[in-house]
Amino acid sequence: MSLFKSDTGSRMRNPGRRDFLSGHFRTATNKPAAIRPPWTSEISIAEACTGCGACRDACSEQIIVTSDDATPRVDFSAGECSFCGDCAAVCPEPVFTETDATPWHLSLTIAESCLAISGVYCRSCGDACAPRAITFQPEVGGKARILFSQSDCSGCGACVPVCPVNAVSLAPLEIHPGDEIA
Repeated sequence: MSLFKSDTGSRMRNPGRRDFLSGHFRTATNKPAAIRPPWTSEISIAEACTGCGACRDACSEQIIVTSDDATPRVDFSAGECSFCGDCAAVCPEPVFTETDATPWHLSLTIAESCLAISGVYCRSCGDACAPRAITFQPEVGGKARILFSQSDCSGCGACVPVCPVNAVSLAPLEIHPGDEIA
């Protein structure tokens, strides 16, 4: 594992090829890695991002924020990504891939505090999900089983800020060699 210094002088971990291929994108505290702007990766951020903030400033949805290490991350509690591509267009470094590619692969987690799981009628996340990746199947007793389709999810994050109990979260999907993403 190699470390390098950022423009601010702090040491940042360079994940390297081994971590990339094995899908290990976790911080030193074993928290899930930050969600990076669409069409970027931990590798491209580590190798090319200067922390200039151009992508953050260009984000019309204002969901790109600056991490403690001066690199960009996405905060879905502030809204959803419209995939406009403005962040990629203004970046002066080779951080972003082509904007016609899949923007990112994210995994959805719905906590036990979810109102629908508790038997309270709530469909906020499903209503906000334009591609209908989140649906609900009624069960006996008033509860609903939440169904999520990874292949239908665009990763826009619209489901996150609308949850009244903050039960919905997204995280980078750990991809391992040989994994298929439908």
